[in-house]
Amino acid sequence: MVSPCDGKIMTQGRVFDGIISQVKGTTFTLSQFLGPSNNSSDPAAYILKGDDADNRKRYTRGLLKNPDTNCMYYSVIYLAPGDYHRFHSPVDWKVSQRRHFPGELYSVNPSITSWFDNLFVLNERVCLLGEWMHGFFSYTAVGATMVGSIKVRADHN
Repeated sequence: MVSPCDGKIMTQGRVFDGIISQVKGTTFTLSQFLGPSNNSSDPAAYILKGDDADNRKRYTRGLLKNPDTNCMYYSVIYLAPGDYHRFHSPVDWKVSQRRHFPGELYSVNPSITSWFDNLFVLNERVCLLGEWMHGFFSYTAVGATMVGSIKVRADHN
């Protein structure tokens, strides 16, 4: 695995009970971020009936290749306004689904992200979902103030 962009790692770690740490104690849930799956063959293709810990855990376990031996990790990488704003595949994987979530374009500057939960869920984003040699893999580009366009060159939509 390599870094997908020239940015600063703001936070990284293991996903516990379907929660991702944004920065400085603010959080968002994996199910809110990736959304429910449209694909009925996907093991996580159910709509959550609430956002309690059991549903978040079931959603996350449904994405794992082997929930008893695998766990999920995440990284949040910040691109400053002057950074190279292209991103590249960090692993050899097959994308099976692209999801576009229209939304806000709030600043993702680290000093702003600590102000409120769900910033990355509120902002416009494009989620690429698929598989790599270890199972489920997702890569999500999040829009921000003055960087509102997200283009995926391999996707003509």
